[in-house]
Amino acid sequence: MSRPYGLTLIGDWAEVASDDPEQRHFESKEKDAGLIVSSILTNFHDTERLAQQFTQFRMEAESLGADEFDYHVTIAEPIIEPRPWGHATGYYGSDSNGRQFSFSAAVTSKQIVSLYISSRSLTEKELAAEFQMLLAGLRLEGMQPE
Repeated sequence: MSRPYGLTLIGDWAEVASDDPEQRHFESKEKDAGLIVSSILTNFHDTERLAQQFTQFRMEAESLGADEFDYHVTIAEPIIEPRPWGHATGYYGSDSNGRQFSFSAAVTSKQIVSLYISSRSLTEKELAAEFQMLLAGLRLEGMQPE
């Protein structure tokens, strides 16, 4: 399947099997971290509303997971910002099991590409630095203004 993005990973990040054709999973033993990259094709021109709905869906999934596995999750207020190609959205948080996580998505009228990184051993600051490096290695097709 052709992917609407490319990703350059630095370090020991290795892809692991995934049953979901819309997701790619990676692990770094060195960083004790996991990364999920998702790609969803869309045909919806109100990218702000789509970004809001997608962010709400992700936050509800965080809460459902916390309820199912009986842990507490704390999530910072999500940010949704306009971009020339659509909208960017993201949030970060932690849970009572010591896991830190960060989520970011690019929402265009044709696709949503999201990255979700989590780690039990990286600090919030270390995770943010790793996430910025991962985002720098992400190349998206069609990110020009529409």
